[in-house]
Amino acid sequence: VVHRCHVNKLNVYNQVGLVALNLIGEPVKGPQDMPPGGYLQLHPPVQNTMAYYNQAAADVADINLDIHVDTVTANKIRDLARAKDQAVANEDYDEAKKLKASIDRLKVLGQKVAQLEARKRAAVEKEDYDTAKLIKADIDKLRAAGDVA
Repeated sequence: VVHRCHVNKLNVYNQVGLVALNLIGEPVKGPQDMPPGGYLQLHPPVQNTMAYYNQAAADVADINLDIHVDTVTANKIRDLARAKDQAVANEDYDEAKKLKASIDRLKVLGQKVAQLEARKRAAVEKEDYDTAKLIKADIDKLRAAGDVA
């Protein structure tokens, strides 16, 4: 309980200071239940299980992928991302670098395919089936190029 501040010309904002804290009670756990190093750990142990994985960032990236890339390419990218995460977990950084480059190429390709898919849908709505057929051929060529990458 803080009763009142010390009044003087230097304490313009009526501040108070806490000098000591007295805790009264009983410990909840015994010493045998205490984690190693006590409850206050200045340097907690490093976890080895997927230290680079952030679920919130993965969810946002997943939504972003669905918005900007066609579904077929998005599924390929997800498979490659899982393989890349596994390579990082195995500390195979050369493989992870190759997979990252493949993912980047597929993202660019997927954006182009998504744009062509939108144009194809617009052509079908206008009943311009010749244009839709040409766009479909372009999409198939891009997807074949993506399978090689």
